[in-house]
Amino acid sequence: MKNDKKSLQKRLAKYGMLAVAITGAESAEATIIYTDETPDFAGGIGSQYFLDLNNDGTDDFRIWHNGSSNLYISPLTASNEVLGSGGATFAYPFALSSGATISSGAGAFFNNGFGGGFQSMNYGSCSFGNWCTVSDRYIGVRFAIGANIHYGWVRLDVNGTGSAWTVKDYAYEDIIGGPIDAGDMFAIGTATPATSIVGTDIADNNNGTDLQIDFNAGADETTLSEYRLIVVKSALVGTFDQLAAEALPAANYTAVAPIGSPSYTEILTGTSIDSDGDLLVINEPYQIFILNVADGVNATVNALSTGGVDVTLNITVNAAQGIVGTDVSDNGNASDIQVDFNAALSEGGIMEYRVMAVKTASVGTFGLGAAQAVAATAYEAVAPTGGPYITVFNPATTDTDGDAIVLSEPYTFFILSMSDTINANIDSLSYSATDLTLGLTAQAASGIIGSDIDDNANGLDLQVDFAAASSEVGILAYRIIAVKESAAGAFTMNDGLALPSTAWMFTNPTGASNYTIVFEAAKTDSDGDLIVENQPYTIFVLSFANSVDATISSMTSSANTVTLISSIGLEENTLDAISAFSDGDQVVINTPSALLSSNIEVSLVSIQGQIIETTKLKDSKTTIGTNGLVNGVYFVRITNNAGTEKTIKLYL
Repeated sequence: MKNDKKSLQKRLAKYGMLAVAITGAESAEATIIYTDETPDFAGGIGSQYFLDLNNDGTDDFRIWHNGSSNLYISPLTASNEVLGSGGATFAYPFALSSGATISSGAGAFFNNGFGGGFQSMNYGSCSFGNWCTVSDRYIGVRFAIGANIHYGWVRLDVNGTGSAWTVKDYAYEDIIGGPIDAGDMFAIGTATPATSIVGTDIADNNNGTDLQIDFNAGADETTLSEYRLIVVKSALVGTFDQLAAEALPAANYTAVAPIGSPSYTEILTGTSIDSDGDLLVINEPYQIFILNVADGVNATVNALSTGGVDVTLNITVNAAQGIVGTDVSDNGNASDIQVDFNAALSEGGIMEYRVMAVKTASVGTFGLGAAQAVAATAYEAVAPTGGPYITVFNPATTDTDGDAIVLSEPYTFFILSMSDTINANIDSLSYSATDLTLGLTAQAASGIIGSDIDDNANGLDLQVDFAAASSEVGILAYRIIAVKESAAGAFTMNDGLALPSTAWMFTNPTGASNYTIVFEAAKTDSDGDLIVENQPYTIFVLSFANSVDATISSMTSSANTVTLISSIGLEENTLDAISAFSDGDQVVINTPSALLSSNIEVSLVSIQGQIIETTKLKDSKTTIGTNGLVNGVYFVRITNNAGTEKTIKLYL
């Protein structure tokens, strides 16, 4: 595969000729055309690199690995040759050291590999050849530009077997037939350039203090008076050259004095500007150039280095925190969702928060890019105001897949903090620690009343009346549960759902406004004990969800307890003779005159067992006032001297 030339950065040193022209000198100075391969080309087994020394679009040599154990260089025209040793079939390119002269008198040049034969750099994994475990060595070449011969070099590193090799840079002498020393980059009289220029975004201040520039010193700093660090918009690099760099006013660059250090690090200032005179800002790609200013004594010609790799200053907004999704309604759509979250640590640079529901099954593949691409119909936008925030979804809002929000689908909630691209330019994404599954809640029954209706001393005595739920959609059945008063305070819906069928009565919803249920004799209370007399019970009704129209059950309880009480000991005709009824704000007890001498006592007792009033039956008509009592079930308890009782249940 042909190497990509787009990253090559030319450093042309023709300024010697320019200086000659200006001073009127008659002799031409040496002119070296240097190209830095940026980044270095990393070769391996089976890879190849095409070398275009004069960057005219026509490749001059090919460096290639044959896929097994040989690294070769091949001329691509009949006039191109490589400095080395060997014969007609095999030639072996020299691994030159820096400073070695490449010229017509340097030795033999070979064209092997063009018409026939090979030029092996390390044949048979270094059985033959000069390129075995070498760094910063040079191949000397002779090649034609048109009809003219030029000499040049290419610098490489090669490992012990040729399986890993690196092309770093190359150069040639522009004077026809002129010699060049291996490693020479610039002509005599030119300031030596800085290299390895890297710009790095190191802070979030939205100005020059975010930009750090690192570079290696020129090879000979005695030729330099200063380095000028110039920041150029990447869009303008094509028109920026040395003449433009030399024309910049001092405000448009940062000067660094050479101090003999092998490398330099410079952080720009808050007022630093680019080559156009604009302040450095986020979201603008830049390239870093360094103008190497000649000292005027050891060198008289400036040189321009280029960074080659864009650097863009970025600021990332902070993420929202504490994200919690809650099911707050029973509409069966997105309006059931409420998302609570806290503001980002700093809301600077945040244009808005976008709150979105992601199917939990898709969370693993949902990232920042996916969040940024979500349609406006799939998120709720929240303006940054300091928080905390509470957001209820619109009924029509979809999940991030564009699907309607539905019941029984687990969702995880993400919040995209959108940057305003002025104070910040990179968004951030955060999400809830737990997921949420929406469910409709079955509506609860109301008006629950337990009554003692018989004297069987078991569940047959217990009747429960209640009003139907306001909507019975989603209710599979009502479960009626008797719970001992002492346990009622801690009795939960989960407790009710866990009970066996022996501990509850049930009735299916029929659309009736009220329901009446009488317990069976064998039914127990919630503790598994048979229902008995003289035990106060609280009655619970559980609306059991059908898992289709509703997925969450609900439960409510009676306001008062019910206690089963027996009527025992009196003869049948006596039971029939005494009666009681509610009459306005009093209870009236009618007693036959024959019983008035029996010293019978009567009490009004609440359903909770509280004695409201006790009196003797002295008249055929005895009254007990009920003014101020709460409406509900009460008992008239009649007791004679022998302790026998009759209980009459009535409603106030």
